[in-house]
Amino acid sequence: MEKAREFEHRSLQDGASIGGYLQALAEGFAEGKLSFSGGGGGPVEVHPSSLLEFSLRIESVGDRRRMVLTTEWSERPPEQGPEPLRIGE
Repeated sequence: MEKAREFEHRSLQDGASIGGYLQALAEGFAEGKLSFSGGGGGPVEVHPSSLLEFSLRIESVGDRRRMVLTTEWSERPPEQGPEPLRIGE
């Protein structure tokens, strides 16, 4: 069984810096390749597939807010997709 690889980076950033990271992520998703370094665990490169699961969650506790963006995909193509939706005849 392949060992899971993890990468994590935490820091304080201003909104413009975070916007730059989000732009780099958007470009990487469009190109199908994301490279990360600086997390202490060595560089990580991933290749998101064309279909990804995406979720967005906003949490509020007191005066603190958290936005969680998650994308998931499989490194191998699905064996068979779901049957297409049919409406009507």
